[in-house]
Amino acid sequence: MNKLAVALIVLACCISCCITDVGSEAKKKYAEMQDMSGEAILSSGGVNTTVYFAFKKPASFVIASGDFLIASNGSVEWVYYGKNNSYMTRSPEKPVFDYGDILNGSTRKEGDYYVVSGEKGEVWLDRNFLPVKIKKGGVVIEFTKLSINTGISDDEFTFAPPKGAEKAETNEKLLSMEEAEKEVNFSILVPSYTSNYTFVGVLVFKFSGNEVVNIYYKNGNKVLVIAESPAFIPLSGGERIAIGNTSARIAEFEGNVLLKLRVNNIDITISGNLSREEIVRIAESLYASNLK
Repeated sequence: MNKLAVALIVLACCISCCITDVGSEAKKKYAEMQDMSGEAILSSGGVNTTVYFAFKKPASFVIASGDFLIASNGSVEWVYYGKNNSYMTRSPEKPVFDYGDILNGSTRKEGDYYVVSGEKGEVWLDRNFLPVKIKKGGVVIEFTKLSINTGISDDEFTFAPPKGAEKAETNEKLLSMEEAEKEVNFSILVPSYTSNYTFVGVLVFKFSGNEVVNIYYKNGNKVLVIAESPAFIPLSGGERIAIGNTSARIAEFEGNVLLKLRVNNIDITISGNLSREEIVRIAESLYASNLK
C-alpha cells in the first residue's frame, strides 16, 4: 500500500470521527438551550415570509408576521388575525422550530455547515452547533437573527386579545351533517371515500362574518378532519399537486398529512394520520363527487 493510499484512509477516519463528534456536540448544545428567539424566513409552497419567532422548551412558541400571530403556551394555542381583529383557540401543535427530534439522524458536511438528516427532517448547524436552517414537513426555516437562553418569560407565550377582538364561536357539541348544513350559508362537501374512517360529527365556527366547518371521522383512536370554508384557510407548507383539474398543496407535519384544495369556491383542508396516497385518494373522491 503506497503512502497516498494510507494518507487517504487516515483522512477518511478523521472525517468519520469528526462527523460522529458533531452529532454528540449538536445534542449537547440542544440540551443546553432552554429558549431561542429572533427573525427567520419561512419558505413554503414557493412563498417566503419573514417572521419574528420565539421558542421555549418544552413546547411554547410564538410566530408573528404583520397582522398575523400564532402563540402557544404548550396547553392552548391562539391564532390571531389582525386584519379583522379576530382570534380562535385550538389544540397546540408541536413547534416547528424544535429540531431536537432530528438530531438522532446521520450527519454530513456541507460547505461551512454540518447537516443532520433524520426521519423528521434536516437541520443545518454552524461551527458553534447552532441551527441556521431547518427543513421539516414541507417548510424551510432560515434564521437571519438568532439568540438563545435570554430567559424569555412564560408570559410571552400567552395571548391577550386586543380590545374589541372577536373570538370565533363554536357550538359545544358535534352536530349531524343535516344540523351543520342548517348552521352555515354554504353547501358542505363530503368525500365518497374515507379510507375506512367513520363519520362522527361536525363542529361549526363563526367569527367576523366567516364560517368554518370541521368534519370529523374516526378509525379507532385515529382521527381524520376535513375543514371547509368559503374563506381562505392557510396551509403553511406543501408542494403543489393536481387533484382532477384543480391545483392543490400537500404537506407532512409530525406524522400527519395535510392536503388543501378549493372546490366550488370552498377552501378545503384534509388532514389525518394516513399515508399520502390515502389522503390524495380522499381528496380525489371529494373533488369528483362534488364538482359542479
